[in-house]
Amino acid sequence: MEYSNKIFPYIYHHIPLEKADTFKEVILMNHEKDFDRDHDREDALTEDALKEVLETAYTAESELMRRYLITSERVHNDPELKERLANFAEGNAKRTKQLQNEISKLH
Repeated sequence: MEYSNKIFPYIYHHIPLEKADTFKEVILMNHEKDFDRDHDREDALTEDALKEVLETAYTAESELMRRYLITSERVHNDPELKERLANFAEGNAKRTKQLQNEISKLH
């Protein structure tokens, strides 16, 4: 999958697979390549890169949870939507807790 210059104008380039050590670098890679086709360890994430991926996901899940809760509290004319948003937030809370547990295992 190629990233279009319109979507990511400031990061449009490919990073060699063996040089990807951060979440951003992994995302920017040429994803037409199979990362583990030959089942070797040269493309494995380092512990620091894995921690960065998990922390980035934790931040995103936390922000989504917060937004869903705030939005749910502000919806007054649609009780079904209000409940669905609260359920979304609950799902994010569970993923946030799971991510916290995984991050704590890395320390």
